[in-house]
Amino acid sequence: MGIQLMGGFFAWLWVMQAMLIGAILFFINYYLWISLHKLPGGERYFGYVKYLFIVVLLGFVVWVTPHDIALSLSEARRIGSYHPVLGKLGVMAAKNTAVILSYLATFLSFSIFRMSNKEPVVSWAGAGRVIRGLIITVSTGGVLFLGVLGYTVSAAVRVRVLSPIQFSLFFAAILALFLLDFFMYRGARIIGEKIVFGKGRKGQMRTNEMKNGKKRRHARGISRAPFSKRNFEMGPVQIRRGIEMEGAR
Repeated sequence: MGIQLMGGFFAWLWVMQAMLIGAILFFINYYLWISLHKLPGGERYFGYVKYLFIVVLLGFVVWVTPHDIALSLSEARRIGSYHPVLGKLGVMAAKNTAVILSYLATFLSFSIFRMSNKEPVVSWAGAGRVIRGLIITVSTGGVLFLGVLGYTVSAAVRVRVLSPIQFSLFFAAILALFLLDFFMYRGARIIGEKIVFGKGRKGQMRTNEMKNGKKRRHARGISRAPFSKRNFEMGPVQIRRGIEMEGAR
């Protein structure tokens, strides 16, 4: 079934599935990258975006490459069992490596988004940045090394030993980076105004205006709810005067 999906009759179905997964990863990363523009201090990380884009793009190219293409019998006899170029990128040793690195790049984009408007105040912030760089370098190098090593071993060793180690490195790197950021940015200084997730600066300003208006109405003893107990106690004349004064402000 795997041969038919990746290099036979259903090869293009596999390519369409791979394009869908790649599109999802691109959409997630693109949203995180453009969100840096609305966060004060996000411009400090613009230089990393192009490298993350290259990693995600190369991972998508490898992931979408089929093991072989649909050929006629005469074409298969001339080329051989596998395509001379696509055969190296169509095996799972390359695809596992590509998708793990793409996922790691996506997590790094999310980490940059979370810390873009924060400045750590802990004394070991410099050492923490070095540790983050080492975690990223070691995990990326380990995944690449195991991916290349997968071409030299049998399929049983690659599936039972190397692939689990690759994913273990990936999850270990995510956990280590999450814990590092949690302790390093705990109590961090916020750069600029605080941004609520899912709202831009205009939406946040509108939210603040609504909160301030609610506080003023509460101070005057006015409630927006027409059948509230406070409005029944005040009477219709006082409510009308209070609303007019609120509108005049």
